[in-house]
Amino acid sequence: MPTEGVSRLLWQSLAVLVVVLAGFVLHPVLGYEPSVVVVLGAGFLVAATKVTTEEAPAEVEWPALVFFAGLFVMVGALVDRTAGCCGGRWPSGRISAATPRRSGRRPMW
Repeated sequence: MPTEGVSRLLWQSLAVLVVVLAGFVLHPVLGYEPSVVVVLGAGFLVAATKVTTEEAPAEVEWPALVFFAGLFVMVGALVDRTAGCCGGRWPSGRISAATPRRSGRRPMW
C-alpha cells in the first residue's frame, strides 16, 4: 500500500473514531445503543476504504482473535460458575486467591 493510501486511511479512521466517540457520548440523546454506533462506524469505514475482500483476511491477526474468543468463553464460564455458587461468593471452606488465608497472614499482593 503506498504511503499516500496509508495517510488517507489514517485520516479516515481518525474521523470515524471521532464520530463514534461522539456517538458514545450522545447515544442517550440520539436513541441508539452503543453497539449500533460501533457497527455503523465500522461499516462506514469499510465502505469508505478501498480494501478488497481478498486483502482483508490476509491482514487479520487470526491467532489473536482465537485467543480472545477462548478468553471470552473462559470468563463467561467462570462468571456462570461463580454466580450460581453461594450467591457469587466462594464457600467458606474453600481457599481462593481473592481471600486471605485463615492463618491471619495477609496475602503478598
